[in-house]
Amino acid sequence: MSFRGRILMLGLAFSWLPLLALGLVVRQEGVRRLQASQAERMTVLARSASTAWQRNADRLTNGAHRLAETLADDNEVRAALRALPLPHPRIQEAVDDFSRASGLPVVYVLAEGGLIVGASHFMGDVGRASEGIWALAGVDGTVLVSDLPGPEGPLTVLAQSTEAEVGGVTLRVLVGLDPATLADLGGSDGGLFVAHAGSRGGTVPWSDLEPLPGGTGTPRFGADVVRPSAVGDPQRPDGLVELGSLVVAAPTRPLEPGRLVLAWWDPVLPSLSRSFDRALLVALISAAALAAVLAPFLAARLAAPLDRLGDSARRVQLGRLDVRFRGGGGKEFDRLSRFLNGMMDRLRGGVAQVRDAERRATLGELARQVNHDVRNGLVPIRNVLSHLDEAHREGRDELAKAFSDRRETLSGSLEYLDILAGQYKSVAVHGQRVAADLDRTVAGCLEALGASRPGMGIGADLRSGGQVALDSVSLRRVVENVVGNALSAAGPDGTVRVRTHPSAARDKSEHVLEVVDDGPGIPEADRARVFEPFFTTREGGTGLGLAIVRRMVSDVGGRVTLDSQVGEGTTVRVVFPAYREDVGPLDPPSAGGSLRDRVAGRAALDEQETS
Repeated sequence: MSFRGRILMLGLAFSWLPLLALGLVVRQEGVRRLQASQAERMTVLARSASTAWQRNADRLTNGAHRLAETLADDNEVRAALRALPLPHPRIQEAVDDFSRASGLPVVYVLAEGGLIVGASHFMGDVGRASEGIWALAGVDGTVLVSDLPGPEGPLTVLAQSTEAEVGGVTLRVLVGLDPATLADLGGSDGGLFVAHAGSRGGTVPWSDLEPLPGGTGTPRFGADVVRPSAVGDPQRPDGLVELGSLVVAAPTRPLEPGRLVLAWWDPVLPSLSRSFDRALLVALISAAALAAVLAPFLAARLAAPLDRLGDSARRVQLGRLDVRFRGGGGKEFDRLSRFLNGMMDRLRGGVAQVRDAERRATLGELARQVNHDVRNGLVPIRNVLSHLDEAHREGRDELAKAFSDRRETLSGSLEYLDILAGQYKSVAVHGQRVAADLDRTVAGCLEALGASRPGMGIGADLRSGGQVALDSVSLRRVVENVVGNALSAAGPDGTVRVRTHPSAARDKSEHVLEVVDDGPGIPEADRARVFEPFFTTREGGTGLGLAIVRRMVSDVGGRVTLDSQVGEGTTVRVVFPAYREDVGPLDPPSAGGSLRDRVAGRAALDEQETS
């Protein structure tokens, strides 16, 4: 992963983790406080529901007994019961009056055999015999819960009954009310459930609760939310309160004792949790989007010092030892820049020492070469003088004859020494940092070389368009050596392509000369030595051409590279620094470098000029 990619990942992590941790802490604290508030509210609700249950249970008990007493004290009712057939309108009238006066919506009066002689809530039941209701009305002294017929279907009621003798007829009366009157859940979801007798003796488990019998669901108060009513529902209620004992009269099973339980769910807590979770998710997505937008910008700002150091390092890798690493971006980058600049100072010092050692070694080699060359020129002269001395002792005629015979030897030796002196005079030649037009100089050299080698294929693509920091004489010597070597390697039937262009750098701080020939190429074993003075693979060559080129170009901070493949040809690439007015000409005494290369350069030029 790149440095900028790591910055992006860290930005996402640092934007998510604190926000996620803060959100979870706030959520947990909010839930805790809401649960505490809910617990207090549900405690009040439980007390209210228990009080309502006790009040309504007493109301049912008193209502059943009062109805029996009312019927027994009513002469018209007694008379109606003795008269046949039943039911009698007076009994129904008495039932309606009692229901309105007591506020009990469900009132039944049944004669023996389950004949319904009065019903307050469903007139259609009057005159019908119902063994089920007769059996329910026979449960005396306790509250029961069951379904009774209603105009719109079964009606679940809490009821109580009693038996009485009225006018010599045994009657059973049953009064009931809607369970919804027991409690107000204050906006919560809830309902009445039944816990059977087997769950007595402790807190009622949620899995033991069943919905009220008969209906298709559990009655709900305060909301329309439908909760599952199956046994073992894992969605536990937020509160349970046991209201009291009763008898369960389910349609498909016998009467069974149990307890009435009120259960409720508070919708505020889950709704608040869901809302907070959505808000937290939106916040996390927003933080991620913001981090994705800002991270590249921050990564670019943070990576800028590294990019500057990388650019300087690439320039060093290309041979620019005058590079200085710039700091900026923090103390760490400043310290790294100081370390790198110190390393470059030591490197430049080491290179200077190597060049000095090279210079000394070359001077020693040059001294030995001069000694050898001068001795080679003096030996024939010494021999001629010895011969002339002997002839002089023999007489003038012999001296004249000997001088005539050895004149060519003496003249040849003196001419050799004179040529040698001219060659060694080139030791003081070096490049100057002055402006020279690269394209114009190359064009002039190609014209002269083409005239001296008619028929040779020379192609030129000159697009440098700038001035290089090398004096025109030295630049001409560089071009003539490189192009001349290429022409010699290509042969009379070959071609040479010459190209100039600015470097790929943005500031065009360098200009490039490329010379490509299609000659036989240079073997791999000889490529590493082509820049050594006096090394040549061409018959009659001096081995100084590329040595001169490298020396002159390196004097002004340039460089020379060579690429060659056997059978394909050779490419020589010379990189010149662009001329800058703020950089003065190179001082000849401090030019440095190899003395032998300077000698080689002059010798190669003389060799080319004589050829």
